[in-house]
Amino acid sequence: MLTNTSLNDSLISNLDNISNNKSDITNFNVKGGYVVKLNGNDTQLKTDMSTSYNKNTSGLDWTNITTIYDPGIVIIDNNYQDNINENLGFSVNPTLVQKITPFWYLNAGAQIGLNDNHLDRKVGIFKQDGAFIDSLSAEFSTNVSFVRPSLSLQRNASKSNVNFILGANWSQFDKVLHNSSIGKSNYFYLLPSFNYRYNYREGRRIELRYGTSANMPGLNQLLPVVNTVNKLSLYQGNINLKPEYRHNVTLQWSVFDAFSFTSLFTRLTFGYTKDKISGSKTINDDFTQFNTPVNVPYNYNASANIDFSTPIRALGINVNVWSNENWSKGISLINSEDNIQTTFTHSLDLSFENRSAEDLNITVGGYVSVTDAKFSIAESMNNVFFDTEYYVDILFTPNEHWSFFTESYIVYYGAKSFKKAVSIPVINASISYHFLEGRKAGIILQGSDLLDKYSGFLRTSGPNYLMEQKTNNIGRYVMLTFNLGIGTGGAKGGGR
Repeated sequence: MLTNTSLNDSLISNLDNISNNKSDITNFNVKGGYVVKLNGNDTQLKTDMSTSYNKNTSGLDWTNITTIYDPGIVIIDNNYQDNINENLGFSVNPTLVQKITPFWYLNAGAQIGLNDNHLDRKVGIFKQDGAFIDSLSAEFSTNVSFVRPSLSLQRNASKSNVNFILGANWSQFDKVLHNSSIGKSNYFYLLPSFNYRYNYREGRRIELRYGTSANMPGLNQLLPVVNTVNKLSLYQGNINLKPEYRHNVTLQWSVFDAFSFTSLFTRLTFGYTKDKISGSKTINDDFTQFNTPVNVPYNYNASANIDFSTPIRALGINVNVWSNENWSKGISLINSEDNIQTTFTHSLDLSFENRSAEDLNITVGGYVSVTDAKFSIAESMNNVFFDTEYYVDILFTPNEHWSFFTESYIVYYGAKSFKKAVSIPVINASISYHFLEGRKAGIILQGSDLLDKYSGFLRTSGPNYLMEQKTNNIGRYVMLTFNLGIGTGGAKGGGR
């Protein structure tokens, strides 16, 4: 991978990276529950228990040639980084459900548990086993024990449902570096929530939801050791991070007309996060960067979504329209100054599909997205992105054994703020054959990126940069798969 950093079309630095990585993942989960009914069905005692264990062992080795053109420095490093990530979680949730009246129920319970995360990282010079670098290596753990009591009052009726919940989260958070505690904190959050649903007519529903949550920082966000995989952009966790405290409100209205097969789903959401975990970036004179996460006072987001579908019988097609408006406002730090980023994204998807789709289903559509990003202390980076996609999906199932599927689309990235516009055509296809009783067995021949044009292309904007990224993917390939279902279900073929 080659990374170039430029200012006013003048090359400042570049990083030529050759890397190799591997990983092994192990997961283990067990869940169970027990219910006791008393006084008929008026009282229930319920206990849920769960335990999980996850282990991810990864290895990365790389050769970096870092060039800084002024004052003309070349740095070559050959390093490796071995990580063992382990997570152990356990929780028990006893709950009492008491019927008060034919419509009202009282729920009282608590979730009690622990969550332990452990990272063993070794960084050293490549091909010098055992000679790891102490300052870049670490054995780091976060240990969380928690109690989450809750009390809820719920009313269930034929047309409506309402639920008032008063919850809380008390947690003890311990951080351990090289077997020594480096910080133990206690946190307490009130977690109220409210849910209301009303079916005011057949096929007509309105819903209102309000919820709160506390989000603990992750292990890598806390790790107080510098990650040097990219010498142009160093990263170090922040041991002093606090949890995020989130509030979210959702209003939803849905309509379905069974006579005309017309449906309309609308959703409004608003979110506020206190102590949002954001990023702090220090930019040096040679444009190398040092990054670390920090808590900022707030983050706001809002969105409006409409999904509409209706048939046009005279033309024998269904029309589907999806539209989304998304707005967010947050803070990041650049050289210790607050940079307020406001992003407004408009998205629209319009598609048509044939109504008589017993054997042949064809979907034709287009998608467009416009993103307007503004930055308070980096106004020169204010930017507007245009992303467009045109697509055609065809599914042909001549009988219960065979199916043929192809999807083709063109992704278009506009040229604003970049040197040129980019169009990427992609075609994927598959042939499936199912046999045995209940279609329990299947053979699938799948071809991906048949034109060999997709290159992992991505354009993004940050608070102080524009980035165009191309990733060397596998490219065009063909894969043969055999599926065998055990039980009552059958094997399924591929699709979009």
